[in-house]
Amino acid sequence: MWRSLRPGIVALGLVGMAGPVEAEGFLSCVDHLPLAPGLVEVEEGCLNFDTAAGRVAQAEARGTVPVAAVRRFYRSALPAFGWNLLDSEALDATRSGERLKISVEVTEGNEVRVHYALAPSPGT
Repeated sequence: MWRSLRPGIVALGLVGMAGPVEAEGFLSCVDHLPLAPGLVEVEEGCLNFDTAAGRVAQAEARGTVPVAAVRRFYRSALPAFGWNLLDSEALDATRSGERLKISVEVTEGNEVRVHYALAPSPGT
């Protein structure tokens, strides 16, 4: 179901927010993880496999959007998808025995690079 929404813009109604958060779609490499507006997934950055402890995935996206906008988007969007933010500044979250870490950096060419790392959450 979620994959069918990927081609279009998805509006997420968030409780307690003044308006909806808009996503460009979803990462193809990590199910149910929205792609922030202005970012494009880097297909070569995809790594996805299952282990006895749970799934492990890595993905990458790039774009020419402000770092603050990307961080703001994920701070708002992740809870709407059931993620519990452990550290909103570091974009570190857990959900159903999984831990997601999102890092945002600016490359030498002033492009924003976002790295997504999903792994089984320790202790679950």
